[in-house]
Amino acid sequence: MKSLKISLLMTLLCIVLNVQAEEPVNDYNLVIKGFIEGYINTDYRKMEKLVSRGVVEKLPREKSVLVNKYSEIIGLMKTNNMTKQDCTWEYKILAENEGLVIAQIDFNFETHTLREFITLERGAKSWLVTGINKFFMPVASNKVLSLN
Repeated sequence: MKSLKISLLMTLLCIVLNVQAEEPVNDYNLVIKGFIEGYINTDYRKMEKLVSRGVVEKLPREKSVLVNKYSEIIGLMKTNNMTKQDCTWEYKILAENEGLVIAQIDFNFETHTLREFITLERGAKSWLVTGINKFFMPVASNKVLSLN
C-alpha cells in the first residue's frame, strides 16, 4: 500500500512538473501568431519568448536604414507596455523549409499599412524570429513611406 501511494505521488509530481515546464514551439505558425499578438498588444513579455537575442529590426528612414537590436526593441515595448494597436492584420508565408521561414505580416491601420517581413529560424528547442524588416505604406498603395 505504501509503495502504491509513493508511486501515485511520483506520477502526480511528474504530471505537475510537465505542465509547468514551458513547451517548445515547434509550429512556426504559432510563433508568427504570437508575434502578431505581442505587437498588437505591445506585450514585451510575449516578444521576449518569441524573438532571438540576436534579432535585428530594420526600417527605412529617407535614404538610410534604421537598425534596432533586441534590447532596443524590447526596451521600446517596455516603455509602451500593453498599449493596444488599433489595426487588423493578416499574414502569409513567402518561403519555408525545415529550418527557415520568411513571412509577410500586414498590420492594417486606418491611414497606412505596416508591412513586416520576418525571418524565423528553428532553434534547438523552438522557432524564433531572427529578423524583422518594416515598411510603412499608405493605404491602397505599394509605395513605401519613409520616416522623417
